[in-house]
Amino acid sequence: MSKKNSLRLREGVDGNILGSSSQPDTMFITTKLSWKGKYERIFALTGDAVNTIGPKEWKVTNTWLFSTEGVGAVAATDSEDAFSLVFKKGSKEDNMKFTTAFRSRLVSEILRLRADALKEPPGKLFTTKGLTRQNKKRVCSLRVEVDALVLGDPTGENEWRRMLYPDISEISELSDVNGGVMFVHSSKPRIFSVDDLPTFLSCFKTAITALGLTSTLTLNPNKITLADYRAKAEQFNDDSSRICASFLVYKKSPRSANPVQRTMMIT
Repeated sequence: MSKKNSLRLREGVDGNILGSSSQPDTMFITTKLSWKGKYERIFALTGDAVNTIGPKEWKVTNTWLFSTEGVGAVAATDSEDAFSLVFKKGSKEDNMKFTTAFRSRLVSEILRLRADALKEPPGKLFTTKGLTRQNKKRVCSLRVEVDALVLGDPTGENEWRRMLYPDISEISELSDVNGGVMFVHSSKPRIFSVDDLPTFLSCFKTAITALGLTSTLTLNPNKITLADYRAKAEQFNDDSSRICASFLVYKKSPRSANPVQRTMMIT
């Protein structure tokens, strides 16, 4: 199996483990904690259920449906890798404890799939203005979902980009931009001017707390300036490294009716 944070299902015999009608999209290696001891379990997530698989015998050990058992996940507050799987058991709520090095991504995926399966209301939508590469302001929106910040058009109906919380490494307020906030997502700084910034930051904190990210992702106590942001953006865009190869490509985006020409460089 791949040692990446999530494991894609292999072709062949492994593909039938849950039956042909319900194939897992993503899998995670975890360790189950119980009174019997510790042992490995593979989480296989589908659109309607959370499944655990015993890696030695490669058999499903448990299945919890989103629709009837309301399965969810909660990150532990006293550990960086522990979480609880929470589900209904009769009229009561029960839980099982696990650990994994990829906790935030696993919990994030479970909460996203649960929200989709149960048709939970979308996250709170905030009207924003984003700063483009040409230093122009563009009206857009940010929606605080359970797994990601979703950047979209002003109405929030068309999604442009999904910024997963585990991929956000920094968040800072700006002192010289009204409602200004900067995120560093996948090493790239992004700046927005958000209507009702205090409420936005509160919703953001609630979301990352559920994933257990507050120990690694907190609001910078020192506000930055627009000049600080531009300096960080310049570092990201610095192409002074030795270029190994470059390719002419066309970028497809929901924001443009036609593909946009770009040069892709490998350094």
